[in-house]
Amino acid sequence: MLIGNFGIDSEIDGTEKLLGTNSTTDGSVTANYSIQNLKAYFQDNLNFEPSQGPLTTTVVTVTASEMKALTDETPITLIAAPGAGKALDIHQVILYRVDGVQDHNFTQYAYFDTGFSTFGDSHRLHINFINASWDPLLKVGLGWDGSHGLKSNETFQLKTLASSATTNGDSTFYMEITYKTVIVSPTFK
Repeated sequence: MLIGNFGIDSEIDGTEKLLGTNSTTDGSVTANYSIQNLKAYFQDNLNFEPSQGPLTTTVVTVTASEMKALTDETPITLIAAPGAGKALDIHQVILYRVDGVQDHNFTQYAYFDTGFSTFGDSHRLHINFINASWDPLLKVGLGWDGSHGLKSNETFQLKTLASSATTNGDSTFYMEITYKTVIVSPTFK
C-alpha cells in the first residue's frame, strides 16, 4: 500500500485514524488505530485521568519587596483560585533563592496555604532557607501522602506569621510549582 501526500488537518476527531504496525504479527502489517482507541489505551496504561487534567508546572518569581510585605494578613498568591467547582492539588514546589546583598531577617518560618489549612511542619520554609546568605535550592513535596486538605476555589499562597515580618533583604525567590486542577463533583468530571 502506498501512502500519498495528504493535507494537514488541525482538527482532531475521535473517529479519525492513525497508521501504525501491528505488534501481534512480525511488525510488517500496517494497521489503523482510531483516536478514541488510542485515548482509551493511554488512560488504561499511563494512569492519566483526563477529567482531572494533566499536571501543570509554572514558575513564580517572588521579589524582595514582596517578601518584605509578607505576613499572614498580606500573603503572596502563587497560583490564583481555579474557579467554582475546582480545587488545586499541589504536588511539589522547587524553590531557588538568589542571594542579594542584604540578607532577610525573618524570625519565623514561612508556609504554604491553600485556604483549607496550613500544611504540616515539612511544608514550612525554615528561616535558615529564607535568611540564608547563599543561593539555596529546596524541594517541598506537598502531595506525598494525600493527607493535606483541598478546598474548592482557593488560591495557593505563601504566608508567614505576622510577628515574623522582615525589614531587611533583597533576595529574589523563584518557585517552580507542579499541580493539577481537580474538578469537585461526585464523579470528579
